[in-house]
Amino acid sequence: EVQINAPIPTNVDFTYTWSQSGSPRDTSEARLVTTRTKSKLGSIDTYKIALTINKLLLADKGDYNVEVDFNKNGKSLGQVTSKKAELFVEGIMNSVIPDVAYGVALTPVTLSCKLQIKVNAVVDWYKGDVMVLRNSEETTVSSSFSADDSEVTSNLVLASMTSSYAATYKCTYQDTIDGDPKNSTGIALTMLDFTINPKSMNYIKGTKVTLTCAAPSASEILPTVTWSFNGDTGWQGKTFTDNVRMESKDRVFTRVWTVDSGSWTGSYQANITYAGSNIDNYAFGGGTLVGKTINIIIVYVTEISTTTYARKDTETTLSCTIRGDGQATNIKWYKRATAATPGDYSKDTLMSSSLYTTEYLSAKKDTRSSITWKKAGTSDSALIPLL
Repeated sequence: EVQINAPIPTNVDFTYTWSQSGSPRDTSEARLVTTRTKSKLGSIDTYKIALTINKLLLADKGDYNVEVDFNKNGKSLGQVTSKKAELFVEGIMNSVIPDVAYGVALTPVTLSCKLQIKVNAVVDWYKGDVMVLRNSEETTVSSSFSADDSEVTSNLVLASMTSSYAATYKCTYQDTIDGDPKNSTGIALTMLDFTINPKSMNYIKGTKVTLTCAAPSASEILPTVTWSFNGDTGWQGKTFTDNVRMESKDRVFTRVWTVDSGSWTGSYQANITYAGSNIDNYAFGGGTLVGKTINIIIVYVTEISTTTYARKDTETTLSCTIRGDGQATNIKWYKRATAATPGDYSKDTLMSSSLYTTEYLSAKKDTRSSITWKKAGTSDSALIPLL
């Protein structure tokens, strides 16, 4: 409010302009009301010029003054400028607090809120309705101040993101004017972790292998994947096909190839990386999800009896050796049908399990299977494959 005490003649009028921190203030907003009232101070006319701000916003903070322009018959007679008055608005700066934040599993996460306040306020953080410990092995709360001490930034640091920290957080402080606690808007913290992880498997040589992993994704958090084979991201020059697709809210990565030899046996790993970026007032630090190391074992026949000649009514043995990681089970021997169609085993005869034996060679992790006839006959002359 500004008061003008002056003997203003009846043919002289004035206009006025309010300024905030050196810039003209737009007073056309509905919540801003300007008034000009006239009264008498003895024989001198008194004018009061007032600016009323309803529902203060943090942006209303600043130095206010008014410039009065006197004029007569539309011609300016000169201006006078009032002294400045500081208006400080206290509160939480919700406009710079994000609605959503992200934390990469097992990496640190920092949440921040900013207050406009000129006192050394104590800021507390809440996870839901429970106050977060200010300093512990898992959580740390710290504050920093602007150069003019008019703003306070409070940081909540979570040492390692886990699913237990996925919740809604808010900061709060004790209002210095009315003493009531003031709460920020909520920050929903979401954990980013594998939703699909590859699994250890055994594969038969010649079959197709598909490794799959997945993690949450959005336009502002687009993950990428790095596959490694025996610690080599170049995969030792081997050929494969990569695919990426969106499935619900996850980005799904697959790597596909055909195992043409036992050299594909080894350890595999998928690491998913999120790049850091600024998201909705939130400085997302990014991070890498380190996948579990899995093992793929290629199972194949290393030795097998080919053409074998046997004297009638003598003992005869056929055998094969299977390479794998652990003992092969459920091995069966079949006698091929006469004039069998290649690839068609429907007419083959399953040999009695009493004829064959299985031995596990732990040193090489091989399984040797044998089928033995005590007295081989002419009816046994056929190809007997291992299925």
